[in-house]
Amino acid sequence: MAEGSRPTTRFVHRTPSRPSPSSSSTRLRTRRPGAEARWVDDALPELASLAGEAFDFILLGGVWMHVAPEDRPRALDALAALLAPGGRLALSLRHGPDPGGRGFHPVSGDEVAALAEARGLRVLRRVEEEDGLG
Repeated sequence: MAEGSRPTTRFVHRTPSRPSPSSSSTRLRTRRPGAEARWVDDALPELASLAGEAFDFILLGGVWMHVAPEDRPRALDALAALLAPGGRLALSLRHGPDPGGRGFHPVSGDEVAALAEARGLRVLRRVEEEDGLG
């Protein structure tokens, strides 16, 4: 990064149960007025609009259970391709019922670990705990 430049956060957003990128962007600007963000209208499993980009850190919070099991290998391929050398991918998995028919699919840490390792990714840390947010 050039001296004096500020990192830009890229928000990839498209889940049927979530608000549109424009309304989420408005909320972000209200909560974090100095944050620089570029909204990308894309979705797993492809993330085609990000092809060729590289990220040091990718966070999927409350996302993986929305990806259909048959799409997960392709989704993890896309995520792995977006990682810069030495980059890290963090996922939080939600277990349990699908409140309100939001399109949840069962997930397991073992499944994610196997998919990751099959793509040359290494599991650095795995934590299983109750949802602290309820």
